[in-house]
Amino acid sequence: KNFRKELKPRFLKVWLEMLFCFSMIIMPIATFIVLKINSFYTPLLTLISSIFIGFWIHAYSCFFHEAAHFNIHRSKKINDLLSNIFITPFTGMLIKNYRLTHWEHHKHLGTRKDTEISYQSPLSVFKILEIIFCIYHLKVIYRYLKNINFINKSKSNTSSKTLFVAGLFYVISLHFIFIYFLIFKISIYAGLAWALGLIIFYPIFAFVRQTLEHRPFGVNSSYQN
Repeated sequence: KNFRKELKPRFLKVWLEMLFCFSMIIMPIATFIVLKINSFYTPLLTLISSIFIGFWIHAYSCFFHEAAHFNIHRSKKINDLLSNIFITPFTGMLIKNYRLTHWEHHKHLGTRKDTEISYQSPLSVFKILEIIFCIYHLKVIYRYLKNINFINKSKSNTSSKTLFVAGLFYVISLHFIFIYFLIFKISIYAGLAWALGLIIFYPIFAFVRQTLEHRPFGVNSSYQN
């Protein structure tokens, strides 16, 4: 506790880094808009752009974790409000929902009670295929719903599950509208780059990071402690 009291948060640095990550996310789309790219190399550029977008969406979404620990604003209420406005559109969850399950992750890391268990499966071609075909996404949604439902029952609370579904529906609708706009107003390649970056490469980068952060060395198969 004494050590924590010595720590001084640098919220300006946090927001400058968030702004940088966000500018990197939109840079490929801005390039499509300004240059009106449509040539033989456009499909290759679309693939490169989607990987670039996916990487920076992941970098930006990491601040959602910081928001769960009240690290993006001094006021807890403003911290949550800012997170829901600026980061939830890329994560699909309201910060209170995420915090509800994330505490359990810290309490039970590496055990059967852990609520964030993607690292328990090895990084493999099969796992990448799961992400490409969106099976991984459905598994993650189901896991969060199950965890929230379990926590709600233990706390006699039912609102979190409804908020989770509402937040997810809001984010999916938001990106569907944005992709529709890109395809029909800007370029089909811009829309495709955004869709691939968000749906495929962002989860791949997130899975790789989770594996590097949490998975023990020398474990070659799925495991649970």
